[in-house]
Amino acid sequence: MTTAAVLLITTLVLTALMLPALRRARDWRATVTPLASIIGSGFLVVAPLLTSSFGNYAVLAMLLIVITAYGLGDAMRYNILHVEPLLIKQTPPLGLAQREQLSRVVLAFAYVVSVSFYLQLLAAFVLEALPANVVLSSKSITGGILLVIGVLGIWRGLQMLESLEKYAVSVKLAIIAGLLAGLLSYDLSLLSKPALAAFPSLPIFNGDSVRSLLGMLIIVQGFETSRYLGDEYSAATRVSSMRRAQRLSSLIYLLFIILILPVAGLQQGISETAIIQFGAQISWVLPPLLIIAALMSQFSAAVADTIGGGGLFSEATHSKIPPRRAYLLVTALALAITLLTNIFEVISLASRAFALYYLLQCIDAVLIAHHRKDRRRSVIYGLLALIMLAVALFGIPAE
Repeated sequence: MTTAAVLLITTLVLTALMLPALRRARDWRATVTPLASIIGSGFLVVAPLLTSSFGNYAVLAMLLIVITAYGLGDAMRYNILHVEPLLIKQTPPLGLAQREQLSRVVLAFAYVVSVSFYLQLLAAFVLEALPANVVLSSKSITGGILLVIGVLGIWRGLQMLESLEKYAVSVKLAIIAGLLAGLLSYDLSLLSKPALAAFPSLPIFNGDSVRSLLGMLIIVQGFETSRYLGDEYSAATRVSSMRRAQRLSSLIYLLFIILILPVAGLQQGISETAIIQFGAQISWVLPPLLIIAALMSQFSAAVADTIGGGGLFSEATHSKIPPRRAYLLVTALALAITLLTNIFEVISLASRAFALYYLLQCIDAVLIAHHRKDRRRSVIYGLLALIMLAVALFGIPAE
C-alpha cells in the first residue's frame, strides 16, 4: 500500500509539472524558482539534523526556522517594493548603493559555499548508491565535479548545463510529494500497532542546541532568488511569487517533520544520507528515488549557483573578471572549502554566509522603514537583523 502511494503520487505530480500549460504559466514559473531553492538541499538533510538535535521538539525547531525565514522574506519583499526604486536613482539615499554592492559580494561568497555544500551532498549520495567494494572518497568526487564545472565554465560557459534545472526541479518536487505520501501511508499503518519508542529526552534550549539551530538557516535559504529576477518579472509578481513559495515550502517542511518523527524513532547519530535509511523503512522504492532526486537537484543547483556567483563576482569587479573566468574562481574557492570542511561544517558556514547577506538586506529595510515612518516594520526588521548577526557569530554545526 505504501509503495503504491509513493509511485502513484510521484507519477501524478511529475505528469502535472510537465504539462506545457503549467510550464508556460508565468506566475508558476516565477514561483517555482524560489520554491525549488527553498526545498532543495535542505530537504535532504533537515530530518536527520533536527531529529538528532531536538528529538520530539524537531517540529518546534522547524517552526522557528520557517517563521524566521518568512520574516526575512518579508524584508526582502519590502526591499523589492521600496529599495529597488531608490537604487535606480542617480544618487540613492542612505548609502543604499554601497550596501547593495557589498550585499552582492557577500551573496557571491555565499554561493561559493553553497556550491561546496551541494556537491559534498551529491558525493555522499553517489557513495550511498555505489557498491561497497568501490573505493572512492567524498572529497575526490566533489573535487572531480568541481573540476568539470570549472573547465566547462571557462571553455564553453555553463548555460549549456543550466537547462537541466527545469527538469531537475520537476523530478525533485514529484519525488518529495511521493515521499510525503509514503510517510502518511506508513504513519497511518502504525495506528493499529503498539506505540513506537519515543526519542530520548533531549534538552531543547541549552546553549549548544540553540547555536546549532542558528547554524541550520540554510535549510530554508533560497527565497532571495526572487530579488534578482527583475529582468524577467515585475516587482508585484516577484513579491507575490516569493510569498507563495515561502508559504508552500513552510507547509511542506512542517508536514515532513511531523510525518517523519515516527520513522526517525530512536536512530542514533546523523549522516548526510540518513534520509535514505529513513526512506528504506517506508518502502523499497524510496531509496533509489531519493538518490535520483539528490543527484539531479544537487548538480543543477551547483551549476546555478556557480553561474550566479560568477555573475556577481563579475559585476562586483565591473567586468574586470569576465563571467567565464569568474566561474573558475567560484569552483576554485568551493574546492578549497570542500577540502577544509565536512558536510555539517559547510552547512553552518553557508548559514553564516547567507546570514551576513540577510543582515545587510535587513539593515536596508530598517532604514527605509524608518524613513517612511513605519515603526512596526522598523522594529521587526531590526530584530531580524539581530538574529542574523547571532547566526553569523554563534551558529555551529549540528553534532
